[in-house]
This record gives sequence, C-alpha cells and structure tokens, in this order.
Amino acid sequence: MTLSTLIYYFLLSILLLICINYLKRKYLLNDMNTIIFTIILLILLAGFYPNNKNIFIVVVFEFIIDMIYTTYFLTEDFFKEDKKNITFYFVLIIISYIVNTYFINRMDYIFPKNSELRIVIWTIIILFLYNFFKDKTNLSEEKVKRKVLDNEEYIVINYAKFKSRYKEEIDLENKNLTNLIYSIMIYENYNRPLILRKIDTTKFKFTNKKTKQGIMQVNSKKLIDDIDSIHLVCKKIDRIYKRKLTSSKKNDIMKEIIKEYYKNAEKEENILNIYEVICEFSKE
Repeated sequence: MTLSTLIYYFLLSILLLICINYLKRKYLLNDMNTIIFTIILLILLAGFYPNNKNIFIVVVFEFIIDMIYTTYFLTEDFFKEDKKNITFYFVLIIISYIVNTYFINRMDYIFPKNSELRIVIWTIIILFLYNFFKDKTNLSEEKVKRKVLDNEEYIVINYAKFKSRYKEEIDLENKNLTNLIYSIMIYENYNRPLILRKIDTTKFKFTNKKTKQGIMQVNSKKLIDDIDSIHLVCKKIDRIYKRKLTSSKKNDIMKEIIKEYYKNAEKEENILNIYEVICEFSKE
C-alpha cells in the first residue's frame, strides 16, 4: 500500500465522519443504523476509487479521528463505558473488513452492471434507504431537534462543560441572566457544532461576507471567535433586559427577553425549555 493511498483513505475517512455525524444529528440514528449507513457509504466510496483492496482502513482512520476530536476538541471521555464507543467501532471495523474482503474485493465493478450479486446487494441498499427515509419524512428537522434538546441529561452535561470552560467570560450586569447565556450557548452549539464553525471561519476568511460566527452564532462582518461571541451576546442581553425591566412583569421578563432576542416562536420554546432545565439543576 502506497503513501498516496493511505493519504487518500485518510481524507475519505474525514468525509465519511462528517456524513455520518450529519445523519446522526438529523435523524437520530441508533448504532445499528449508523453501522449500515457507514457500510453503504464505504461501498459508494469504493465504487469511485479503483484501488479499494483495503478500503476498510477508511473506517479505522474514522475511529482514530473521532477519538482525537472527541477527546481533545470536545474534551469528553471517548472511552467512557456507557458510551460504548470502543465496542461500536470494534464491530464496525470487523463488518467493514468482511464487506471489503468478501464483497468489494470480489467485484470487478462496484456499481451495478451484469453481476447478479451486485444487483441483489444494491436492491437491498436501495430498499433500506427508501424505508428509512420514508419513516423519517414525517419528522421535521425542528421536531428532531426538539427531541434532543428536551433531553435533560444532554442539557446538564453541556451546561457543566460550558460553565467550566466559559464561566470567566460571561460578563453581565445582572448575574441572574447567566443561565440564559448558557441556554443560548447550548442551543446554538447544538445547531452549529465546533467542526462546522471552523469551516465557517475558514470560509469567512476568503469571502469576508457577514456570517454567523462563534459558539453563540453572532452575525458579524468581522472575524470573531467563541469568546468574542459570548461577550457580544452578554451586552445584547443586558440591553434587552434594561428595556424590558420597566415594561414587563417580573415573572414574564425572561420570556420577553428570549422573545425579543430570537423573534422566532420555535426557537423561543427550545431556549426556554433549556433555561428551565438549567435553573432546576442549579437549585440542586
């Protein structure tokens, strides 16, 4: 195996990881569906690349990249037993190797031509994809998003992580608004995770067009990072709070702040839900 082939496999693994993470976030894939989609994508990649004798190595690279990204960028425990990451990737690599050895390597062409076996395999893949997406079309993206953001464990874990990381950066005149800042942070980070924000930053450097940036997704004409975005949102929330202080009832002021900040009913509902979970957790 040449160095160029390894580099090519490494680049394919990045593409594969991005695709799988997108599908997991959009459709809440379980482990079984994730494995099936990974194998389908691996077969598709093999079809476009003639030197596919050891293309299962793409999955090995995917495992390594995911481990590094989770550990050093997300600062989470990749090896935590309840996440079952090691078991998942062990099974995935074994299945990928079997598919590579007994299907991909035995075919002159991956895409359908005259082979009955290829027709059978592609029929199974097409039927799986059809049934999967048919079941998912009734779930809008916002409903899927709400299902995740209604998960109290997800909210609390991210609250603790962001509090540890950004506590010193949250500068508010009214400290009672701190939990609202974390709520916005959790919501926006879910919508635009770190890897996509890195892509946005790179794109902005070339286009210089006004772009949503940072963990708080602030629309800016200049380059800003996560910390800059937190500072800007703190200032904006303080300004909204001062305006609402005289015109809103005390019990409704948080709802009014969120309403003015987002001007979108579905987003307001999600943020308010996150805020209430954080406040309840903070009391304990």
